Order: sequence, then structure tokens, then C-alpha cells
Amino acid sequence: MKFKVGIIGNGHIAQRHKLVLAENENFDLISIADEKKENHPQNLDIFNNPNIDLVIICTPSGNHASLAIEALKFGKHVLVEKPMALNSEDCSFMIEAAKLHQKRLFVVKQNRFNSPIKDLKKALDENLFGQVFQIEVKAFWNRNEAYYQNSNWRGTKQLDGGIMFNQFSHFIDILYFLFGDIVPEKTILNNFKHPYIEFEDSLATIFKTKKGILGSINVSTNATNLNMEGSLTVLSEFATLKIGGKYLNTIDYLEVLPEKQKEIAEQKLFQNNAAQENNHAAVYESVYQALLGNHSKNLASAEEGKKVVEIIEKIYQAAL
Repeated sequence: MKFKVGIIGNGHIAQRHKLVLAENENFDLISIADEKKENHPQNLDIFNNPNIDLVIICTPSGNHASLAIEALKFGKHVLVEKPMALNSEDCSFMIEAAKLHQKRLFVVKQNRFNSPIKDLKKALDENLFGQVFQIEVKAFWNRNEAYYQNSNWRGTKQLDGGIMFNQFSHFIDILYFLFGDIVPEKTILNNFKHPYIEFEDSLATIFKTKKGILGSINVSTNATNLNMEGSLTVLSEFATLKIGGKYLNTIDYLEVLPEKQKEIAEQKLFQNNAAQENNHAAVYESVYQALLGNHSKNLASAEEGKKVVEIIEKIYQAAL
């Protein structure tokens, strides 16, 4: 079975979707609209097209909810880029629309498919690390003035939301995917270098998980010239692990107690250390399987997308 696709939004991230779709024989991209309002004629052509099964939302973040809801009303399945929306209330409206019109709603969270993340998920599920004591997320990326000038929506509260929404929501998703809900206790925000945007360029948070794990998040868009690091460090009863690289895609170090080394080796975990920068292809494979009725735990559901937005809201609330 082949699903026909329409994309709304034609910016940077849409180009990645087009490349992936061109290489996937299970999907046929038949229409692209570059408009950001749900009632624009280009979008209505997609919504009204009876041949289109799946609509991909690649617009500015603040427009995700209205466009997704409209697509669902027209009887389309929807895959929305991160973040799902800029507030949890809009996420709820999206979920309600999907249920009302009996269509599937997915959120792009491609880092779940990184080999080190998949291996860590399996290790945690099978208790190979024992009790987890502490976790740390660090992401030091570069977003310069040219980046923000390239699109008039970037850097705005209304459409961009803040660095935790547009830049670093993937890291929150990974925390939730691996460790469950988190409770931020204190957040510090600052804008050191970007006076032309409406929110912070640096953020630090201390949190605990519902299971009592101590954690911290330290992120910035002030790295010089390049994205430098996107990492997750885990200190646990049986192992210490840092998943790093720029995008949570390599193993920087792993130290395991002798009594657990054999189990981890038998499971063939943490053996692939090739950097992966684009797992949208894996997202589409999982969307295809889900549309056939086989949902993967690595594919982010609408409910999980909403939970990430709720956590981001709590992170910002902890700064008040």
C-alpha cells in the first residue's frame, strides 16, 4: 500500500522531508504548499484533494496547531514537525481533532531513532544500568544573526516560542522517552548575544524525575561559528554513559561494571558509533507501519508530543 502525501511549508526542514520522501517507495509526494494560513488556497488544494492521505506540517511552530487541526478536519492523517505546538492547550485541541475525525496524528522526533538512544532505551527497559542516579543534558549550538534574519518568524515569541521549543525540544523528548516525566525546580534564562530576538539565547535548569533522578539541562545558541555539542550523560548503579556528538548521535564514553559487561555485550548494545545526523527516514518508516496498524514505541505519538510541550512550559514557569 502506498500513501499519498502533501507538505505544507517549504522552508529548510521541508527540504529534508522532500529528500526522504523521494527515496521511500511507500509514499508519493504529490503536492507542496508554501503558505502558513489554514484557509489559503494553496493549502485548501491539499486539504480538498481526495487522493492525499497524509499531510506534513513544516511551517513556523506557532502555526502547527491550526494547520494540523484543519488537515484533520478534512480527513487527513497528519505528521507535524517539532515542536507539536507552542502551548499544551493547542496540543489538546489537535488531539481532540484527531480523535473526532478518526485520523492519526504524529510528531517528528527523529533522535529517538539514533542508535545510542535506542540502545540506552533497551538497557534501561531491561534494567541493565540498575538505578539511575543523575542525568545531564548539554546542547551548545550556534544561531547567528543571519539565521534569524533569514526568516521573519524566527526569534519571535508568537511563532518561534523560545529556544526550548524550536532548538532544543528534541532533548526534552529524549528525557521523557527514556526517564519519564520531569519536575523542573529552578530555571535561569539569559540573552547574552541576540538583542534582535524576543527571548533567551541561554538556559539552565535543575530538575528531578518522578522516580527521583537528579538532572540538569544546560543549553545555548552562543557556540562560536558551529553547533558544538548535543549530549546526554547518565550516571547509574552499573554504568556511566555519555551520548554525545552534535546531535545525540555518538558514544563519547561508556564504563560498565564487570558483572554487567557480558549482558550488554550479549544484547549487542552500544556497538554502533557511526554519527547519524538525519533519521527522518526512520520516522517515515515508523509512520508507514503505524498507518498499517503497527505502532513503534520509537515513533512519537500526539500524546507524547503534548507531554514534551507541557514539560517545556514547566521549565519556563520555573524561571518566574
